[in-house]
Amino acid sequence: MAVTIQRVAERAGVSIGTVSRYLNGAQLRTQNRIRIENAIEELGFKAQVAVIAVLVPTLTNRFLMSVVTELDRVLVKENYSSLICDFDADSHALQQRLNFFKTRALNGIILFPSVFAAESVPILEEYLAEHIPIVLIDDRIPDFVTDTVVVNNFHASFRAVEYLIHHHHRRIAIVNGMKGSFVAQERLQGAINAMQTYEIPIEEQWLKWGDFKTRGGYAAVKELFQASERPTALYTTNYNMTLGAGIALNELQIQVPDELSFVGFDHFTALDVIKPALTLVEQPVKMIGKTAGELIIRRIRGDNTHFPETITLETRMLIRDSVCASNTE
Repeated sequence: MAVTIQRVAERAGVSIGTVSRYLNGAQLRTQNRIRIENAIEELGFKAQVAVIAVLVPTLTNRFLMSVVTELDRVLVKENYSSLICDFDADSHALQQRLNFFKTRALNGIILFPSVFAAESVPILEEYLAEHIPIVLIDDRIPDFVTDTVVVNNFHASFRAVEYLIHHHHRRIAIVNGMKGSFVAQERLQGAINAMQTYEIPIEEQWLKWGDFKTRGGYAAVKELFQASERPTALYTTNYNMTLGAGIALNELQIQVPDELSFVGFDHFTALDVIKPALTLVEQPVKMIGKTAGELIIRRIRGDNTHFPETITLETRMLIRDSVCASNTE
């Protein structure tokens, strides 16, 4: 039977994380280094491929997998292997995955938590106690302190809605994501703040929740256009809901931008088939993956400068043809 990192740690009297850091070239206290080297020699331990677990709510989300693709490039370049695993957007499944990984020799964890990770905080704390670094991407976990890579969601939404306001729109509908999500709350607050800044009333009937899903965006738009008073502008706050909204508008034969100005979120190829070309908030997908990969490698190698660090990246507006000046005010 192959000798595991856990056996080396037990023989040396140190944590699994300390052994992992040694194997990845981190500087340790001399006493710990000697103990680990002696244990390796006594047990005949052979180092295996360094592994970082990447946990995502689903493997079908275009944004998540685009980030993971770039993340994996960074890890491979530095001779790390990524173990990509989904937890089916289920908090219990996430706990099972994390408990399972305790039996494996992980060097680090990268987690896309969404709203599903709060119950896993005790397990995540155990990993940190073992000096196994954790980097969160795209969301935060309440009461859990670790490194995080996010985008400036508030500013992204403020700019999107402000762009509609500059085109004289006051009846602005917003299709937002999942209640309880940090991302959804930040994007909603940015949109609301833009409307408050320009003294535009916020109409509750034009604030819809689409759960970040295609069918959610579709249903929200269908509901919006069943009402007698309709918005002149629409802002959807993620890729899937933007796609769903586009399908609904096509079925309803709503002409964009003549009848409705439309700003969506995220720029992937599927949205380019929508005509006219959509004005979009574009996230720095490659930079998110690159930044998270570089950050966790630094932590694995023992560089804990500025821990816990929150790195906030900026989005950009891709201005195209789906917004025009309102003629109803």
